[in-house]
Amino acid sequence: METNSLRDYYFIINPAAGKGTAQKELIRQIRATLPAGTYHIYATTGVGDGERYVDTLATQAVAEQKQIIAFACGGDGTFFEVVNGAKGRIPVGIIPCGSGNDFAKNIVADDSKILFDIEAQINGEIQSVDLIRCNDKLISNACNVGFDADVAYNMSRFKRLPFVSGKLAYILSIVYCLTHQMSYPLTIQIEDEEPIRDSFLFTAIANSQVYGGSFKGAPLASIQDGLIDVCMVHKLNLLQIARFIGSFQKGTYLDNKAIMEVAEYKKCRRLHITSDVPVYVAYDGDIVQIDDIDVEMLPNALQLIVPKDAKLKNI
Repeated sequence: METNSLRDYYFIINPAAGKGTAQKELIRQIRATLPAGTYHIYATTGVGDGERYVDTLATQAVAEQKQIIAFACGGDGTFFEVVNGAKGRIPVGIIPCGSGNDFAKNIVADDSKILFDIEAQINGEIQSVDLIRCNDKLISNACNVGFDADVAYNMSRFKRLPFVSGKLAYILSIVYCLTHQMSYPLTIQIEDEEPIRDSFLFTAIANSQVYGGSFKGAPLASIQDGLIDVCMVHKLNLLQIARFIGSFQKGTYLDNKAIMEVAEYKKCRRLHITSDVPVYVAYDGDIVQIDDIDVEMLPNALQLIVPKDAKLKNI
């Protein structure tokens, strides 16, 4: 087995991610693959703990000029915390143990289990990919405002039910949210364009193509193009939502004239969103309620580990 003796490997494991079934096997593989003293396993204890832990690691690594890699072992929320703790100072890897694992879909290989191959991970290549800054947070995947964020907020309740996967939890949450407020008045300023003021079902601000477990909401997005993909869907009624949701899930809505009459899709480097009242905003699985969102593209801001014999997906 090849290893870099100058590196230390940190595995930040969220024991609550997914159904908690993959973590024990992962720890066994880490211990069986890596020499003692070269790896560190840390189990997070709650929301924000992973970010604080990785921030301390990165600060120390920079000060001591140490080479370390932090692996996020959980779902999109765990990856979000590790990325925000690293802040581009150390490389980050992803071992998907969550229910959605959306960002991990950007890494592809002939071996579908490559992201769980510890040897392939530690012998992987560091590649630079984009991040999006939303206020003071770094987004690797997507930031959703409005209905999508309401769905994400309620999704956590459904994921705790037995036999409910990430995809099913997302669908159940959609059904629940359809019985509540479905649109919000927003003002959206994209770069120097004229501000758009309207009621929106949702606005997706994306770095990556897929979010919500399986919804290809930003079909033209790339994590290496230096651009933000913005999908704005104006207020719809229940019948329109029922007709259009399949196209949103498959990412084919850009070719649907009826949908594009009530939706807009743009690429940009910066935008600003305001709301008269606080709305839910979903940051890669982290959910907040705010009324002002400043968004900026940060090209090549993340050092991502791409496992050996894997590659980044191109659109």
